[in-house]
Amino acid sequence: MGGDKKDKGKGKGASPDRGLAWRDEVLDDAKLEDVSIKRARIVNASLQQLALEDADATGASLSNVKLDEASVDDASAKKGVFRNVDFEGASFDDVSFASARFRNTSFEGARLDDISLKDARLDDVDLRGLSITNAKIEGLVIDGVRVDELLAQAGKARTNEGG
Repeated sequence: MGGDKKDKGKGKGASPDRGLAWRDEVLDDAKLEDVSIKRARIVNASLQQLALEDADATGASLSNVKLDEASVDDASAKKGVFRNVDFEGASFDDVSFASARFRNTSFEGARLDDISLKDARLDDVDLRGLSITNAKIEGLVIDGVRVDELLAQAGKARTNEGG
């Protein structure tokens, strides 16, 4: 009675069990360094041209978020969930999306360098113009197809064609 109510993630702020909750936020052109947004829930947000460095977003959930032309370096979004997220023209360097889930997400024109997509799942994604270098893709599934197995089969086919 009359005591402080704990934030249960329904508004701004954080709770120990659920993490930060942002809804309807605009943080375009923001620069964030050395941040932890573990288990954050970010909904209906604009984070275009965000500069994010040395961040931990493990288990974060993003829905209806614009991250166009964002720059993300040295970060973890392991086990993250991304729904209706635009990463168009964004760049990611030394980022882990291991075991993350992406649905109805656009990576059009994005660049992923030194990235981990190990055991990640991408469904209904736009990959036009996406550049990926130095990637860990073991267990990566795109629209139900295991990419590592597909590439291994393509390599075997090329070897058989050669000789």
